Parts: sequence; structure tokens; C-alpha cells
Amino acid sequence: MKKLIILSFVIFGLVSCNKDDNIDSTEYYVKYEVSCQLKSSLIKYSAKKSTIVINGTGSQRTEVKDKGNYSWSDICGPFKKGDKVSISVVTTTPSATYYDIDAKMAVCKDSSPFATKRTSSAKNSVFLSYKIE
Repeated sequence: MKKLIILSFVIFGLVSCNKDDNIDSTEYYVKYEVSCQLKSSLIKYSAKKSTIVINGTGSQRTEVKDKGNYSWSDICGPFKKGDKVSISVVTTTPSATYYDIDAKMAVCKDSSPFATKRTSSAKNSVFLSYKIE
């Protein structure tokens, strides 16, 4: 009889446990910001032959042609803790021409303010990645 009572309590304890208690429901959002400035002595000519391609995790690919200067931003999510997010910016330009690229990646937890996690400045291409912690 004691074994039956103990077994009943064990079964009841297991059934009453909610498996969702251990799931982290925190949502994270990523804000990407990109600024591209064409550097050339022949800006008008060079801009007509230039392309900017931006790929960000959770964001649609953006391709811009015939632009001298260009700014872009996007907020994507929700993501979960442990997700890896990234952004790449690749440009093509005529010779003796290049883009100065500034890229920034910021993350917010639920509705808290965005905190900058990665930044980079480079010529013609940038790649940033971050694992949400």
C-alpha cells in the first residue's frame, strides 16, 4: 500500500510539472545601420557604375545601384538567446574609386533600449556578426 501511495505522488508530481517553465521567452531585436560614402574624383561618373549589396540576418537583401552616398537601417527580430546574427556590406566600384562604409549592429532585449554590440569602418566591404547572449 505504501508503494502505491508513493508511486501515486511521483506520478502526480511528474504530471503536474509544466515543461514550459524552463523555456526562456525573452525576445531580442537587432538594429542594423549602414552608411556608405563614395570616394572618387569623378563622383557622378563613378556613382553610375557602383553597386551596394547589404545582407542582414532576418532582413531582406538590399541592392542599390547608381548611388554616390547611401544610408540604410533596419530592425529585425524577434531572435532568441544563442542566435547568431550578422550583416555584410559589399560594394563594387570602378577603379580608383571606393566606398567608405560605416556599419553598426545594436541589440535590445524585449522593450529595453538598443545597445551597440559591433561596429566597423572599412573600404568597400564590411562583415559584422554577434551571438545573442
